[in-house]
Amino acid sequence: MKAQDVLDFWFLPRDDAGYGKARPEWFRKDAAFDAQIRERFGAAIAQAIAGGLREWDIEHGAQGTLARILVLDQFTRNAHRDTPGAFAGDTLALAAAQQLVDSGADRTLEPQQRAFAYMPFEHAEDARMQQCAVDLFTQLAGGHEGFA
Repeated sequence: MKAQDVLDFWFLPRDDAGYGKARPEWFRKDAAFDAQIRERFGAAIAQAIAGGLREWDIEHGAQGTLARILVLDQFTRNAHRDTPGAFAGDTLALAAAQQLVDSGADRTLEPQQRAFAYMPFEHAEDARMQQCAVDLFTQLAGGHEGFA
């Protein structure tokens, strides 16, 4: 499994007509989409939850960290919907997101990618992290017309 496989699945490949557009699967319950994530990325999810895939951060910079965040924060929610496993990657996803933001590398990502990099702050069960989410999304919306 490669970081780019995760990015291409979630955002679609750059040469796809749907690239850069919101996908309805992201924010609705879709059993087929969830099953596809379990089938294609189940091993990567388990590896990331066990602390793996950190090499993506080094090999691919912000894009690699984003891919790991997606696996830990989004794919877990799809693959383990309605079970405690949906949240198994939250702590690691938040740590990766904090690292990305603290380094400033989040600003090298495209706006849509940044939104998903910030999701772990929104998902955190901590008022300070929730406020970070508000601040990050406010900055993102303010800097990109039509993104709010």
